[in-house]
Parts: sequence; structure tokens; C-alpha cells
Amino acid sequence: MLFDPLRADTLLYKAVNSGAIHLAAPSPHSRLDAAAQWPLPVCVLAAGMLGVLDRSPLGPYPSSRIAFALLLLMFVVVRFHRRMQLVPQPLAADIRRVSRHLSRMIYLLLGLLVAFEQLTGAGHHDLRDYLAYALGALVLVRILALLYLRAARRRAARARETAASRGRSLLGQP
Repeated sequence: MLFDPLRADTLLYKAVNSGAIHLAAPSPHSRLDAAAQWPLPVCVLAAGMLGVLDRSPLGPYPSSRIAFALLLLMFVVVRFHRRMQLVPQPLAADIRRVSRHLSRMIYLLLGLLVAFEQLTGAGHHDLRDYLAYALGALVLVRILALLYLRAARRRAARARETAASRGRSLLGQP
């Protein structure tokens, strides 16, 4: 097969626009940000594992399953807000990208819990609670995405109105 430069440019363009490849140089804070992002999901996973093993150091109240649910919801809100802070004026594509990323993280956490449950042989536990918490977190991701999308649309409408009013004032019209 011969190398086709036009096809390679198209593939590179698609990869950059899908977010698979980032051409911008990393900021000096990117490693620090990446290191700061992992403690919360690790705590969520640890709470879920404790719930699977049913050996919570917190005792019966609050249970580790509720701790898992609260940590998962907190993780979703914090990560979504933090990702949106990195983009100066998020567009719909940016919001969808963050939403997909968070959804994948939730699926990964749930998959790791299922794998842990299978590996430890703690098969007597029912994972329906964890599935319900994960579905609640996915709904929260969609709600946050909708709120940010509405805010982005309002910002764009205000910018259009401002540009239109400036255009009229430059032409001498009130």
C-alpha cells in the first residue's frame, strides 16, 4: 500500500478534532494537574472495594456504599467543573468531550469494582447498588453538561447582540 499524504492529513485532522491528539505544548502545570486528579477517583474506588468486602472501617453508619455514592458524585462535580475551568469559553464540542470523558471514568470505576468482586470471590454481594450509583452519576454528568451548554449558548447570544449593537452604533444608528 502506498503512502497517501492527502489521506494522512485527513486522518491527522480528524484525530486532532476528536481530541485524540493534542498539538499544543503542555503547560508547566499539566503534570501537577494530572497528579492532583487521581486521589479522588482512587478514594471512590477504595470506598467501593471496602463496600464489596463489607469491611468498612467507618462501621455500619455511614456505610461504605453510601461513602462510595457520595464520593462518586463529588468526583463528577469536581472533575467536570475543573475541566470546564481549563477552557476559557467552552463550546458545545468541549462540553461533549468532557461529558464523554467523565462517563468513561464512571464506566471504568464500575468495571474495576466488578472485576475486584470477581477476583476476591465476594460473589455474595449484590452490585445493584453500585450500578444505581453509577447511573445516578451518569445522569449528573448529563445535567451538568446541559447546564454548561445553556450557559455557553447564552454567552454566544449575548456576544452576537453586543456585536450587532456595536455595528449599528458604528453606522450612526441608535
